[in-house]
Amino acid sequence: VLKVLIWLMAPVAMELSRHPQLLSSDAEVGRGFLQRLGDKARVLDYLDALEGALPDGEDETDDYLRWAIAEADAILRDNADVVGTLGEALVGGAAT
Repeated sequence: VLKVLIWLMAPVAMELSRHPQLLSSDAEVGRGFLQRLGDKARVLDYLDALEGALPDGEDETDDYLRWAIAEADAILRDNADVVGTLGEALVGGAAT
């Protein structure tokens, strides 16, 4: 759950680090993911194991989202050279 949440919040983390005034990525995607997963876990018996992995309430959901953005930011910073090279390749059309 946490790895998927980090992946979902990576675009937000990238935009916050590069262009915070132009944020276009939707941070609510992570909230929706957690909410839908919680809804499914309450209905489907085989997802009972998720109950302990999901946040309890809005405050804890906000904490999960802030944590996921911070983790995504750390991963992006740790891999800045690779991210930069990939970005240049995408902009230059070399990746298509």
